[in-house]
Amino acid sequence: MTIEQEEQSELLKTSQIQNFTNYLALFPNPAKDFVVVKYNFISNNFLTGNIIITDNTGKTVRTETITTNTGQQTISISELSNGTYNISIQSNGEILGTETLVIEQIK
Repeated sequence: MTIEQEEQSELLKTSQIQNFTNYLALFPNPAKDFVVVKYNFISNNFLTGNIIITDNTGKTVRTETITTNTGQQTISISELSNGTYNISIQSNGEILGTETLVIEQIK
C-alpha cells in the first residue's frame, strides 16, 4: 500500500468514526404533541448549545438550551402548526446537525 493509499484509508476510517458517533435523532416523527430530540456530538470545546426549531421559511420558532454534548430532551410542540420543521443542534456558533420533523396534529 502506498503512503497516499494509507492516508486515504485513515481519512475514511476517521470519517466512519465521526459518522458513527455523531448523531441527531427525532422521535416520534411525524409528531403530534411532543418530540424527543436525542443527540450525541463529539466536540472538545462544547460548552453549551441550543436545540433550534425553524419553520419552512427559516424562521426560528423555538429554542431550547442544552448543557451537554450528549443526551435527550423532550420538547412540547403542541403550540406549533402542522407542517415541516428543521431541528438543529448549535454550539459555539456552529450547526452540528439538522433533522427534519413533520408535525401532524389532529385538530
